[in-house]
Amino acid sequence: TFLNTKTQDAITFLQLLTQKYDVAVANPPYTDSADFGPELKKFVEANYKQPYKFNTNLYATFIKRCCEIVNEKGKVAMVHPPTFMYIKTFEDVRKFMLDKMHISLFVEWGYLGMFHQSARVDAAMYILEKEPKDVPVQFIKLNDIYEGRRYEAFVKDYDDLLANRPNKHNITLPQEKLKIIEGWPFIYWISDGFREKFKGVKIKDKLLVQRGCETNNNNKYLRFWWETMFSNIEDDTRFHYAKGGSFNKWAGNLWLILDLNEKVYKEIDSTGNLNGYEYYGFEGITYTGSGSKGPSFRYLPKHCAFDVGGSSIFPNQFKDLYYALGFLNSILTRYIIDCLNPTVNVQIIDIKRIPFVDPKENFLKQVSILSKNNVEFKNNVNSYRIIETNFEQSPLLAFQGASLKDRVLAYLNYENVQHTQ
Repeated sequence: TFLNTKTQDAITFLQLLTQKYDVAVANPPYTDSADFGPELKKFVEANYKQPYKFNTNLYATFIKRCCEIVNEKGKVAMVHPPTFMYIKTFEDVRKFMLDKMHISLFVEWGYLGMFHQSARVDAAMYILEKEPKDVPVQFIKLNDIYEGRRYEAFVKDYDDLLANRPNKHNITLPQEKLKIIEGWPFIYWISDGFREKFKGVKIKDKLLVQRGCETNNNNKYLRFWWETMFSNIEDDTRFHYAKGGSFNKWAGNLWLILDLNEKVYKEIDSTGNLNGYEYYGFEGITYTGSGSKGPSFRYLPKHCAFDVGGSSIFPNQFKDLYYALGFLNSILTRYIIDCLNPTVNVQIIDIKRIPFVDPKENFLKQVSILSKNNVEFKNNVNSYRIIETNFEQSPLLAFQGASLKDRVLAYLNYENVQHTQ
């Protein structure tokens, strides 16, 4: 009897796994591939990597599996993080959805408010249909609404959607239009005119965007410049090292030194990755791509190497470095990057996809001059910061005043003038 019961249970379980369903619903686990155990990693690599890559995160494997177990007219409803909407590693997931499924409803919920307060996650929920349909996707955008009001807003927005009433949170877009921008990010709220701009010339056609070095052991190979006492670099192997750092526009954040002698070169080349080595020492633009304030771009002087966290940009067909720096630090570029990837981690592919228009000569000169001035203003401020390589002296000694308070006030007024300019 026991054996018969176990056999019956096995048959029932196999039926559950192999039969087709009308509907599949899931709130799958969110586990990055780097956190897979060896057995899970082996299983996912074998079953969820071809022909589309669903192996980036465990929730991605659930997308594929749910789509497999529904019948030809089946529907899939899911809720999980919205990271798959934008970043490069989920590009195949987006292509599968847009090529193989029809999105009937998509709600970008945003951070917090969907689950219990203890679950501090960003969320999106959607319904996929396996049956091909030539009807637009219905999007509801809630991530700009205060978290405490999203449930109320969602009910109203969905009622308006069903009743075909105008609502600024409800956006209708043909699914094919999501394929216009390279990488097929789910950017659904921009105008058709703006979307067309992404078909033209891009940053990658004019400038070289280069991934940086991965030492694989920063504690071993990197030192702060004040540890080595080399604030000025003039030899062939020792470089200032741009590693991103805090949000900071125009200049600075060059606190590290990499001594890339023959021994270190061989070690990093064998255990890490010397990405962009041929551009070490050249003038360029480096940037901080991670942070809630968005990316910040800085002038990269000569005699510098750069990290993957401070990946850099160099002249190519377009030669004016300062104009490029001004353009990249502009409000327009910030808006475009927010569209391409509204997460806290901007990637190289996002920079490459930014539309770029060759400026008229007089405009180019004006922006270039203003940009160069901004670098000088920031360097002036940095000369009073002890961690920067162009540090000259403490502001408490440099500025005059009858008291310590007066000297601090004089410096703060000076710094404020520089930042204002």
